[in-house]
Amino acid sequence: MAQTNGTTNGHAGFYIPPKDAFIPLIIDGKDIKASSTDRHFRLPDDHDPTTPPPSTFQGTDKDLTLQAVESAQKAFPAWSATPPPQRRALLNALAQKIRENERPIRAMIKEEIHCNDFWTMIQYLGGLSAIEETAAAISSETMNGQIPYSIVPGAYPLVFNEPLGVILGIAPWNAPLILSLRAICAPLATGNTVILKGSEFSPRTHYFVANLVREVGFPPGVCNFLLHRPQDAVETFETIISHPAVKKANFTGSTGVGRAIAQGAAKYLKPVLLELGGKNITIVLDDANIDLAARESLDAATVNNGQVCMSTDTVLVHRSVAESFSAALHNALKATPHPELHVISSKGRQNLDKLLKEAESHGAKITQASPASSSGNLHPATLIENLPSHSIYHTTESFGPLLNIRVVDTEDEIVDLFHESGYGLSGSVFSKNHLRAINLAKRLDSGAIHINAGSVHDEGNFPHGGVGSSGYGRFGGCWGLREFTKTKTVMIYPDQQH
Repeated sequence: MAQTNGTTNGHAGFYIPPKDAFIPLIIDGKDIKASSTDRHFRLPDDHDPTTPPPSTFQGTDKDLTLQAVESAQKAFPAWSATPPPQRRALLNALAQKIRENERPIRAMIKEEIHCNDFWTMIQYLGGLSAIEETAAAISSETMNGQIPYSIVPGAYPLVFNEPLGVILGIAPWNAPLILSLRAICAPLATGNTVILKGSEFSPRTHYFVANLVREVGFPPGVCNFLLHRPQDAVETFETIISHPAVKKANFTGSTGVGRAIAQGAAKYLKPVLLELGGKNITIVLDDANIDLAARESLDAATVNNGQVCMSTDTVLVHRSVAESFSAALHNALKATPHPELHVISSKGRQNLDKLLKEAESHGAKITQASPASSSGNLHPATLIENLPSHSIYHTTESFGPLLNIRVVDTEDEIVDLFHESGYGLSGSVFSKNHLRAINLAKRLDSGAIHINAGSVHDEGNFPHGGVGSSGYGRFGGCWGLREFTKTKTVMIYPDQQH
C-alpha cells in the first residue's frame, strides 16, 4: 500500500494551481501525495526554453488506483439515487464558477499548453457548453423511460434508463478544459461515478477541473482524479478496467492508443467510447467562394497549432479552380499573424519534420510561413503541393500545422480520396450550391461535415465522434447521455387470481 498524506478538503474555494505547484491526485475527496517520491513525475524540459517548465505531479500506483476505484464504487449507490434536479444544480454551479473566473482559467491554459488567446477562448466557451448543455438535458425526454406494448393482455412493460456504475474518463491535453469536462459531465449527469485520468501534458488544468467538481459540492468519491507516469499507463488502465465495478471507459486521443484501450477493455467485455484521430479533408468544388475556402482551410489547419482532432490535413480542390485557390491560400499564409506555432513536444515536432522530409523526397513543393526554427518546439505553418499519391502523408495524421493541396477532377474521385485514409471524424465542403454540397456530404463516411466553413467546430448539444479509425460512440447532447446508461425492462403482469 502506498504511503500517503491527504488534505481532507484539498484547496478550499476557487483554486488555480500556480505553474510551480505540485499536482496531487484526488481520491475520495482528499488530495493525495505519496510520502515516497518514486512516482513523482515531470515531463522533460524539451519544450521552448522561453516557456515555463511543466508541473511536477503525483503519479498513481496500483494501490492508489484501486483506492480510486473503490471510492467511486462506494459513492455510486447514493449518487445514482440523487434526484436529477440536484445533479443538474451541481453541474450549473460548476458552470457558474467557471463563468466567474474566465481570466485566470484562460491564463492557466495558455501557460500550460502554449496556445494563443483564441484557443483559450474556445476552451472557456466550449467548457461552459459541455456543462450547461448536459445539465439542461438531465430531465429531458432522453432520460425518460418508456412503456411499450405487450402481447400479454393487461401487462405493462416498463423500460427504465439507469446509470452504469463507475466510468473511466481519459482526457487529452490539447483541449484540456473542454475534453476533461466532456469526459465526466455526461456520466455524472446520468448518475454514474467517475475516475478522471488526466494528461501529463496538462496536469494543472485537469486537476483544476476535478478540484472544482469537489469544491462546488459533488460528494466525495463521485469524481476521483488520477495521473500517472507514461511508463505506468498500461498498469493503470488494466487495474481500472479489470475491476468489476468499472462498467465503461471513454477515451479521447490517438488511434493507436484507442486501439489498445479497446483491446484491453474487450478482455473484460467492457464497452468503450472512442473519439480518436482524424485525417480531415476539405473539399473545394468548382463553384466555391475561393477566398472563403482558402481562409477557412488555413485556419482549420493551424488552430491550436494544428493540434486538434478535427484539424484539416488536406484540401481536395477541383482542377478548374486549383490555380486561383492555391494563390489565395499562399496569400493567406503570408498574412498569418503567427508564422511560427508551438507544438507540444519534441516528439511532435520530429513527426512533422519526418512527414515533410518524406514529402520533399518525393518532389513535393513546400512553402512555409517563416523559416523553420532551429530550437525549441516551434514549427511554421506549412503548405504542401504536388505530393504524389503514394506518400505516407495521405494516410498519417500530422497533428500539426501542415496543409496538403491535392487537385481532383470529379466528385467520384473526391469520394474515393476522402475515404483513402480510413479515418472519418470531420470534413468540409465549399460550394455556392448548398443542395449539391449536402448531396456530396451524404456520400462521405464521417462523423461531421461542415458546409462553407472549416472542419474544426463542435458544440455541447451536437453528437461528436467518428467512424473507422476515428473511433465509435458519441459525446454531446442526448447522444452523449445515452452512452452512459443501460436499459432495464420491468414487466408488470395482471393479477392472475380468480
